[in-house]
Amino acid sequence: MKKVSVLVITYKHEKYIGQALDSIVSQKANFEFEVVIGEDFSPDGTRAVCEQYAAKYPGLIRLLPSEHNHGAINNLLRTLRECKGEYVAICEGDDYWIDDHKLQKQVDFMDAHPDFTTCFTGVQIHDEMGWKQPDEYFFPKCEKDVYEMEDFITSEMNIIPTPTILFRNILPNPMPDFFLQALVGDMGTQLFLADI
Repeated sequence: MKKVSVLVITYKHEKYIGQALDSIVSQKANFEFEVVIGEDFSPDGTRAVCEQYAAKYPGLIRLLPSEHNHGAINNLLRTLRECKGEYVAICEGDDYWIDDHKLQKQVDFMDAHPDFTTCFTGVQIHDEMGWKQPDEYFFPKCEKDVYEMEDFITSEMNIIPTPTILFRNILPNPMPDFFLQALVGDMGTQLFLADI
């Protein structure tokens, strides 16, 4: 069993997926991890890039190609089902990590704190032009060390920047039907983790 499964969902990310995967495969860790890519029948060259990386890193990357478009939520769920690690980290195809020790730091924290279901960090946001957006524009400033269910319910914004999350692989399988109606899976996933 791998220590961490890095879940990558991607659709129409041809310009970005290479940088995302480079930031994952360059992780320095004292444990084994896997990368599980849910490629959702992109009409651009995303799948070809994913195939190149899967061929280059056969023991590390598992590509889940699709013959039709599942949509964001169903693609997330089908990819999550394939994640076998003790922990799951998410890096979507248009995101990337800037710390080569991200996984190691987060796993060390989670191993030392078995009562936590997840951990996350702040995030830097850049648009396609390279302009940096202030974090608070998309996510509230992290003002607490520990967040609980009430924080997620009362927040007007998504608290956890998705590319920074690492959580215990304990989500229900299958997820309840109402999850399929969500506009995005981020907040639903975070609510489940906060309630466990």
